[in-house]
Amino acid sequence: WYERCNDLRVYRMKNKHCNVPRKDPKLGRWVDTQRTEKKNYEAGLKTSMTDEKLQHLSDMGFEWNVRKERDDAVWNQRFEELKKFRDEHGHCRVPQGSGKFGTWVKHLRS
Repeated sequence: WYERCNDLRVYRMKNKHCNVPRKDPKLGRWVDTQRTEKKNYEAGLKTSMTDEKLQHLSDMGFEWNVRKERDDAVWNQRFEELKKFRDEHGHCRVPQGSGKFGTWVKHLRS
């Protein structure tokens, strides 16, 4: 565990973040496993995660919920697009055929 944690520290120094892609055969899978282990730990399930390990990773700047942060960033971006659209057109009736932006607005409506 500590060896992989050290690998993550090196990765972070090089890339300025701890979000190793899953496609990385060793470290990416290990990072993904740590997120799963934390969920199991919080649910009271059997896991190798400990308070010490959680703190160690958190101190390093480990991001536990990357998907939520990415989803929030996309939502904020689309909202800014909607405000710009409203300023330009005087309404928020975005055509569904407007690519990802149109699809986002359609989902908001539903």
